[in-house]
Amino acid sequence: MAAGMRTEGDKDDKKARGDRSDAMAGFIFILGFLDVLLAGMMVPLMPGIVRSFGGGVATLGLLHTLQGASKLSSAFVFGWVIDKFGFRAAMLVSLAGCALAYLPIAFASSLGYVTLGKLLLGCFRQTTFVCEAIVARTKEVTARVRHACIRGEQNVIPLHV
Repeated sequence: MAAGMRTEGDKDDKKARGDRSDAMAGFIFILGFLDVLLAGMMVPLMPGIVRSFGGGVATLGLLHTLQGASKLSSAFVFGWVIDKFGFRAAMLVSLAGCALAYLPIAFASSLGYVTLGKLLLGCFRQTTFVCEAIVARTKEVTARVRHACIRGEQNVIPLHV
């Protein structure tokens, strides 16, 4: 048989791997949803936490800006982790880092611990990035476009509320 020829067994192997990768992607998307749900639960709590340490609206805005900047800068690292170790490892690192990042916020005794928690949270809260990388690598172009439209609608909905 020629080196480039494929057999029926190759197609079956590819189908089995595709089913397994779809199951893995579904599980990772569920974990991503749980992370986004937890982050959504933190948003209404943060003003009270910051206010209890004497901070105001500007302090809260700076904390969110710090979290966004650290999320942007750590996205490159998570891209490397995905390329080097795979999606599961990146998701595990992200979720473990988020769990550790919520601890300084939960047991904060000063605004410094809240700042540390928000900084770590920005570095490790990359689950949506990992989920979007899965879609980009595993789905056909039409599915990627559909997913991008859904993500675009999700990002615009809070602006209308």
